[in-house]
Amino acid sequence: MQADDVQVAAARVWARSEGRQMARRIDDRSRFPRAMNARLDELLELDERILVAIPGTLGSGLAATDRHVFLWKRGAMQAYRLADLDAAEFSTGLLEWVMLRGPGLDPSRPSLGNVGHHPNAIQTQRLSEAAKAELQRLVAGHGDRGAQPQGSPCEATLQEEELLCTACWSRVSAPPDSPGFVCSACGNTFRWGRCSHCRSVDQLPQAVQATHRWRCAFCGLENRERRAPAPTPVTTAERAAELRRREMLGGAEVRFLGAFTIFGSTGFSVPASAVCSLECREAVLRIRVEIGAADVLDLPYDEIVTLETEGGRYTTGSSFFGGGFGALGALEGAGMALLLTKLSQRTTTNTVMRIATTSGEIWLHHGQWTPQEVRIVLASLWARYAGSDKRTKETGAGVPDSAVDVLTKLADLHRSGALTDEEFAAKKAELLARM
Repeated sequence: MQADDVQVAAARVWARSEGRQMARRIDDRSRFPRAMNARLDELLELDERILVAIPGTLGSGLAATDRHVFLWKRGAMQAYRLADLDAAEFSTGLLEWVMLRGPGLDPSRPSLGNVGHHPNAIQTQRLSEAAKAELQRLVAGHGDRGAQPQGSPCEATLQEEELLCTACWSRVSAPPDSPGFVCSACGNTFRWGRCSHCRSVDQLPQAVQATHRWRCAFCGLENRERRAPAPTPVTTAERAAELRRREMLGGAEVRFLGAFTIFGSTGFSVPASAVCSLECREAVLRIRVEIGAADVLDLPYDEIVTLETEGGRYTTGSSFFGGGFGALGALEGAGMALLLTKLSQRTTTNTVMRIATTSGEIWLHHGQWTPQEVRIVLASLWARYAGSDKRTKETGAGVPDSAVDVLTKLADLHRSGALTDEEFAAKKAELLARM
C-alpha cells in the first residue's frame, strides 16, 4: 500500500470516529462504569433525569441533572447541589479536565501529577462543546432551587459527616462518600488511607499521593500502597466511624500521639512490647493498644505522681574530609567526602517516657519524636498534670514520700491525743499491710 493510500485510510477512520463523537448525545450514560450507573440509579429521584454525561479517564465520570452534579472517582460517588456550586471550569490541550468550583471545594487547579487524585475534578478526553455549554448553563442557573422531598436518596447522601482535622484539631465536615476533604480552618487538602498493620483509617496530606508511602499516625508503621491495581478508596464515612470508635467526636477536645512502644510496666496489665497511642482526654490519659489485643488503660490525672521524658536525636558514624590539587580537585574531593559522610552516618531518635501513678508505673518508647516534640504535641497532658499536682498540694492530699513519714505523722497525732490507742494501732496495721 502506497503512503497516499495509508493517509486516505487514516483520514476515513478519523472521520468516522469524529462523526460518532459528534452524533453521541450529551446525556448518553452508556460509557459510564457499571458501578457508577448502579449508584446513580440509587441516588436519582423519580422525576430527576441526567442532562449531561461526561465520561472521564480511569473509570471516572460526571453526571449533571437539573438539581445535582454527581462526580464518580476511584469507586466513590460525590454529590453536589447545583445551588452550592459557583462554576464549572474546563481545560483543553495536553491535559483535559473538568473541575467544579464552590465554597469548601479545593480551589487549586489540577496538574499532570494530581488530576487523578483531585477531589472535585476529573480528567476527560475530547469533551464536546455542547456538553461544556450545557454544564455551564446548569451551574450558572443553579438549576431547580425547589426544596427536595424529605427522605430522598440524594438528601441522605448529601448529609455531611462530622470530622476532626488532626492537622489543626478543628471540627469540620465532609460528604460521606468523598475520599477526602478540604479543611475550612487550615485550608489544606487531605485524603484517607487505611493502615495495613493496625487497620485504622488515617488522615493523609494530598501530597502523599505522589510517593505512595506513608506512616500511620496511630501505630507509626510504614505503609506502601500498590499502584496497580489501585487500592479501594476509603470514604469519609469510614473515617468518621473510626473517630467515633475512638470516642474523639463530641464532647471535649482530644489530642493524641501514636507510635509508642510499651517497654514495661508494674501494677498494670498491659502487654510488653505492644504498640500503643496516648490520648489526652478531659479527665484521664488513655493508653490504647493499636496492634493485637484491644486493651485500653485509663490513668486519671489526679493519680499521676511522676511524668518524665528523656532522650533525644543522635547521629552515629564516621566523618570524612577530602581535598585535591587546584580548585576543581578540591571541589571533587569535598563532594566525595560529603557523600561518604552521608552514607556512613545514621540518625536515630530515642525518647523514653515514664508515667508513675498511685497504682503502678509504665515506661514508653518513641522512635520518631524527640522529648521536646512529644511535650509540644501532648502539651495538654503536662498542663492537666501540673493542674492536678497543684490541687493535690493545696488540699494536702496525695502520696506520702515514704512509709516512715506516714508513721511519723501518725505518731505525732497519737501523742497529741488526736488518735486513740485503738485508732493508732489500726492505722499502723493498715499501713504495714499495704507495704
